[in-house]
Amino acid sequence: MAASANDTRHKRKIQTEDNGQKEKKERKGPRFVFKTREQTHTTNGKWILYGNKPLNSNNHDSLALDREKIEYFTDRIVTDLSNAPAGLYTWIMRGTKDNNTIYASQTRSKQELGTLHLNLMILTKNRDDRPLFAAGELKIDPQGAIQFNLQSGLFNTSVLKLYNTKQKKIKFVTNTVVPAVINAINRIGVMQVQYLQCEQGKSCTEEEETGGKHILSEHSILSSEENVAIYDRFFNRVNSGVLPNAKKGGSKRSDQKRGGTKRSDQNRSVTKRYKTRKYRR
Repeated sequence: MAASANDTRHKRKIQTEDNGQKEKKERKGPRFVFKTREQTHTTNGKWILYGNKPLNSNNHDSLALDREKIEYFTDRIVTDLSNAPAGLYTWIMRGTKDNNTIYASQTRSKQELGTLHLNLMILTKNRDDRPLFAAGELKIDPQGAIQFNLQSGLFNTSVLKLYNTKQKKIKFVTNTVVPAVINAINRIGVMQVQYLQCEQGKSCTEEEETGGKHILSEHSILSSEENVAIYDRFFNRVNSGVLPNAKKGGSKRSDQKRGGTKRSDQNRSVTKRYKTRKYRR
């Protein structure tokens, strides 16, 4: 009887440890990644460096917050670029040259919080498990025209790595990838599409020769107070300060005015849901 009781306690202990390990494993993934060499610049003249939140002592609370964060950034991903508001986006294409889908998310932070290409891959995996075909940045102007590039570390390391010379990479991009992306955007209903190829005779880096001219780094991305409140909810402030050229009283510029739109969010229902008190820290 004693041995049986000991066995039962031992099994319960193992089960408890297994559940704890499973919960920790779930907490570790998917972990959001974003640019840590950049700072989030705000519309009121401040800078913030965000990082992932540390593990909470109450693991259930941490898991709930992760699920909430995943839901929020998943809701921001669009596939119909013809109805997407003007602005700056990161995008990925899953599938093949002839059978594919583009997933894009508007970038509202210089750190690309929730919109990095790896995040887009993670957030779209449940609905589309096809492999990555292309990825990059794009800009939608107020008239709906689209400019895009193939600037993506994920694209370089997972797709272009199959081509061992610069010439082969450029040939693949020019003859296969760019036409496939243009055709995919045309099918959505947007006919004004331009690949920002590095112009001949211009001094271009190897990165620009294979991926086109940069978009996000060429624009000022300012996060609104509303978006900062959401980032504060989901991420950890590692450091913060005042921008050197910030005017007293802060800037009144919208984070979408330069190369973007005044619209505060592309999904009104999501915006309304996240205007609750807990997001106004």
